Amino acid sequence: MQYFTSELWYSLSSSDPKVRERADEQWENAWNQYRAYLDGILPKLSQRKRDAVIRCHDLHDSEIETIVAYNKQTRRKHVVNVKIVLDNRIVVFTNVTSFAFSVQNQDDFHAWGYCEFEALQDNKMKISILCDLENQISMVFEGIEIHRRVSRGRFS
Repeated sequence: MQYFTSELWYSLSSSDPKVRERADEQWENAWNQYRAYLDGILPKLSQRKRDAVIRCHDLHDSEIETIVAYNKQTRRKHVVNVKIVLDNRIVVFTNVTSFAFSVQNQDDFHAWGYCEFEALQDNKMKISILCDLENQISMVFEGIEIHRRVSRGRFS
């Protein structure tokens, strides 16, 4: 995470009011910098990918129920996709070329906290998800879809 770091998030809940105030200012600055970066890359994305990227920022505090990486064969090649099932959405990352997660505290690894996107070469993007103060997910992918979660594990 470049903009929304766990250290900054931790400072926001400090017992010291001066630390919290400074962290608030830093958080606002980080958000403005990230938003400027995001505004620069969004017009270069397809409408479908742009909509999904924007919607990912609304997943803050959604509980992560399942993370699944799976192989899929297309007409051209085998690819790896990653599906993250949340309490209210299902996010599918397609043609994933890098997938990593750091679980420092299993008791707290439960929520989609803050996410940042980065545009890479060859139509790839990187997402970093700060799950809480210690745990993080990151992956490089080509496509992204978000589906509304409905009953019985199905999605539309």
